This record gives sequence, C-alpha cells and structure tokens, in this order.
Amino acid sequence: MSRILILKRIFKRLLIAVVLISFLSHKTSAQNKTVTHENQQWLQYYNETKLNNHWTLLADASYRWKDGFNESSQFIVRSALGYAIKQNLRVSAGFAYSGFYSQDALNRMEYRPHQELVFINNLNNIKFNHRLRVEERFFNLLDNSNNTLIFASGIVLPSTLPYSNYQKPILKAYFY
Repeated sequence: MSRILILKRIFKRLLIAVVLISFLSHKTSAQNKTVTHENQQWLQYYNETKLNNHWTLLADASYRWKDGFNESSQFIVRSALGYAIKQNLRVSAGFAYSGFYSQDALNRMEYRPHQELVFINNLNNIKFNHRLRVEERFFNLLDNSNNTLIFASGIVLPSTLPYSNYQKPILKAYFY
C-alpha cells in the first residue's frame, strides 16, 4: 500500500473516533437529575454464641433513626439457630421481626423467616465468607388488614485480610 492510502485510513479512523467521543461525552439535557439528601443513624448489636461444636445461636437487634436521631425509622430483632456441617460449612434458619415508622408513628410490621448457607474458605492469608440467604418477607400495614409477601434472596461476600495481630475486613458486597 502506498503511504498516502495508509495516512488516509488513519485519518478517517481518527475522525470517526473523535466524532464518536464528542457525541458520547456531550451532556444531554433530556432528564433533570433530582438528588434527595437524607441521613440515617443506626444502632446495631450482633451476637454469635457457640452452644457446642455443631450448634450456634445467632442474634442481632437494630434501631434506626432519621434526621439526627429526631425521627424513628425502623427496628429489627432477629435470631437464628445454625448447625455446622463441617468446620467451614454452616446452615441456619431463623426469624426476624421488624417495624417501620412514618412521622414517628409505627405504620408497618414485617415478619421474616429465613434460611441461610455459609461457606468459609481461605486463599493464602485472605479469609472469604460466602453467605447465601433466602427470606420470606410478610408485610402487614397497620391501618388495614391486607398482607403482602415478598420472596427475597441475597448473597454476602465479606473477606478478611490479616493485618498484624488483628484481622480487618476489606470487602463487603451485598446483593438483594
């Protein structure tokens, strides 16, 4: 190929790239973005009590406020019983009771039976916890007698990397 033909092809490709980049980077004004700023404060307690080599009692409780502790938002109390099939594999089942507030008045209750599988493995010095949870979420609005069911599943993949004499969590990913 001649040098001029090669330069024409390069110029044509550069021109197409510049046009595409200019269209992709152009700000569109078809939709206005509305951002709502809210803050929420949480107080949470976790407990894991080993009953013997196989059985573990799991419990947690949480209370949430909005706007600098001025307005109640939600509470949840949850417990479960876990069974260690192996040292790195545990199944558990439990129940959660939760309430939601609107303008400081309790307006919705939620009942959540759940089932969970936790698998733990190590890769070099990093500890991986794989958790698969299935929840059945029953809602009851307090101002009417209608109930709603939501079937939810979630995966949690926290990892722990040893740092000196203590362990520090480095990654938490939640999908619901």
